[in-house]
Amino acid sequence: MGSLLPGTLRIGGWSHFGCFADERFASDGGSIWDPGGSGSLRQHRGDLAFYGILDRQV
Repeated sequence: MGSLLPGTLRIGGWSHFGCFADERFASDGGSIWDPGGSGSLRQHRGDLAFYGILDRQV
């Protein structure tokens, strides 16, 4: 059986604690580009994500 090739595993995450406006949806749930829509942007509170990266020799 062959040996394992060298590699590196990295894990991480990030978080945004502030408030921000949605760039796609209005407060009524429709598109911000809908002429008949509410015209006000949906507001969000915070965001977070986790990720993993596996670098391995091929």
